[in-house]
Amino acid sequence: MTYRPRPYLPAVIGPRVSLRIVRHFGIELEHLARELARSPDPDARDDAAEIHAGIAQMVESARQWRERQAPTSVDGSAEVPSTSGGSESTRPPGSGVTTGEVAEQFGITARQVRYLVAAGRLVGHRRGRTWVIDEASVALYIEARRPA
Repeated sequence: MTYRPRPYLPAVIGPRVSLRIVRHFGIELEHLARELARSPDPDARDDAAEIHAGIAQMVESARQWRERQAPTSVDGSAEVPSTSGGSESTRPPGSGVTTGEVAEQFGITARQVRYLVAAGRLVGHRRGRTWVIDEASVALYIEARRPA
């Protein structure tokens, strides 16, 4: 009898657990993915892409779960607060947002946003004289700050 290894099965987790993972480990996973993406090893870059995709799936799963858990009004319509501040972005995904945009969204100053980047709570980089903050890290930060 010859040994045949079983194929790998993808991990499936529920939306509530996704929310917990995003809240507790999201920023660290984002940092790991960015580090792996800079690696010369193609396998590490593939892993980084999978981590990014997994984070995006967990954030979306948690968002959908929260919408279903949202309180409803007397007429039965859902009262779902918007996380985008009411304006939809027209920029391509992954292009990032400026410190001013993040500051306006959070109700803080651009300097405080730069502090959050320096503290590792947001992922950002300089593009010329402008700081660009990763949109996924903003979403993770918002999820982590939301009350349970």
